[in-house]
Amino acid sequence: MTAKLIKKKISAIKLIIRKAIAIRKKSSTINDYINNAKGTYKSMSAPTNPWFPAGSLSMTLSQFNTDIGALDTAESSFTAKPPLVTKGVRDAAKVVVEDDVTLLLSDVQKIANANPKNAVTIIQSANFDVETKAAKTEESGPENTEVSGTVLIKAPEGGYHEWGQSPDGINWSILRSTSGKERSVTGLIPLSKWYFRSAPILRSKTGVEGAWTVYPIFTVL
Repeated sequence: MTAKLIKKKISAIKLIIRKAIAIRKKSSTINDYINNAKGTYKSMSAPTNPWFPAGSLSMTLSQFNTDIGALDTAESSFTAKPPLVTKGVRDAAKVVVEDDVTLLLSDVQKIANANPKNAVTIIQSANFDVETKAAKTEESGPENTEVSGTVLIKAPEGGYHEWGQSPDGINWSILRSTSGKERSVTGLIPLSKWYFRSAPILRSKTGVEGAWTVYPIFTVL
């Protein structure tokens, strides 16, 4: 009897999005936004906070604090009478902080997912709010599709992304960037093994500023 190769979707990494989902605190004014960002820095960098040790985040908290300070100064200068900077300068500084928050929010969610028992505590300790609506399971990483030799990669965060592909996890080929969190890779040889990676492209930076998410070695069907 000829053995049949049964194709099925395989996910390299499963991110369990439970009831504890990290979301930004609501801000009705720019000052609210700045104060929320300051609160996140203060909470995450507190010596008594055990959840975010050095090296666990996509960016340093000191850089986050510097960017918040730049936005605070730009806002004060913009609201001075007469204004000392343009609205464009203030808005550009806000984009930098918004990109920082996007990275930290993703990092906090990953850390919370890895420790579901303390997920709410972890999220709140970063001064983010907790979403408690419907729970669901969302997968990130590569998965096989119905088309042989075609893989769909899903990033853990939304927005524009850069992608990479490697046969050994060392030498990487750059794949065309996308405006979303998914990327299809076609023309792969069935049963070949590949590493894939993704990183968010941030509006305030040149190229990829976020850390790469490297997925475990994956077998193409």
